[in-house]
Amino acid sequence: MNRVLLIDTDEGHARALTERLRSRNLTVERVTRVEEAVRLLRSGFLYDLVILDVSQHRQDWLAMIRQLQHASIQSGHPFWCRILCLSRRLTPADFVLKIERIGCRYVFER
Repeated sequence: MNRVLLIDTDEGHARALTERLRSRNLTVERVTRVEEAVRLLRSGFLYDLVILDVSQHRQDWLAMIRQLQHASIQSGHPFWCRILCLSRRLTPADFVLKIERIGCRYVFER
C-alpha cells in the first residue's frame, strides 16, 4: 500500500482529503506543520508522496519545500519523496513555475 504524508492545517479539508485518498487504498498520515514532516522524514519514515497544502499565501513555501526535500535526502534512502503542492486559492503563475522547477507538482483544487 502506498503511503502519503499530508501537511495541512485545515482540519475539515484534511479530513475530506484523507477520506478521498483512503478510498483509493492509500495510507495517509497527517501533520499540521512542515517541521513535523521534516522530523518524520529524517527519522526514516518512507512516504511515496508528500502533499503540502499551500493555500496560505503568506508562508515561505519554497523554503519549506526545500526543507522537505533535504530531509528526505538526509534519511539515506536511495530516492527522495515526491511532493505535491495543492492550493484551494488561485496561485500566481511565477510561484507555480518556481515549485515545478525544483521538482514538485502543483494542483489547484476547486
